[in-house]
Amino acid sequence: MIPIPFIIVGVGLLAAWVLLLAQADRTSSADSTVSADIGGLLMSGFSPFSSLKDYTGCGIYGIDRLPLAELVEEEFGSDATIAHARAMVGICYCECGGKSSPPVIGDTSLTVGPAIGPLQVTRATAKDLGLVPQDETFEAYKQRAMNEEWCLRAGVKVFASKLLSAKGDFADAIRRYNGSGSKAVQYRDKALSFLAEKFGSNWQSA
Repeated sequence: MIPIPFIIVGVGLLAAWVLLLAQADRTSSADSTVSADIGGLLMSGFSPFSSLKDYTGCGIYGIDRLPLAELVEEEFGSDATIAHARAMVGICYCECGGKSSPPVIGDTSLTVGPAIGPLQVTRATAKDLGLVPQDETFEAYKQRAMNEEWCLRAGVKVFASKLLSAKGDFADAIRRYNGSGSKAVQYRDKALSFLAEKFGSNWQSA
């Protein structure tokens, strides 16, 4: 007759062996899933060793020199996509046409103005989003045009708010960036036409 202590030890060893086999099987399955996910990304044209900057060159120096992709990654974090970055390129094209040598100042005759920077953020919009003090004067805001990075970061934040309002619809967010009405629709169409010309009809992906 086998002593009870030996039986207990044997059962324990068997249980441990079963657990080890199960763990090995789960690890293998997880590795297969990760490999499949990476393979899918590579097949879609996206490289894990690249940044959004690699997908936003439009051939216009005044736009390409701007750190739009980097600021998009800063604003949206892990949610940032090629579509986010390219949408900003389209907006920049509509706002300044690539003529982005600072300072860029527009809409000086409008009560919502001035609009500053390559992305032409108006003083009214900046106030609405809390980017500047509510009592910031026309002249004080105009001086911010000298700080191009601030202007760009403000523009990306404006787009983020419009994209939220548009519930993730990039085309509609571009329209909202300009405002409302027929002019905003024309603005959207101009941006989309430019993006299709530079990146193809499927401009929202690689």
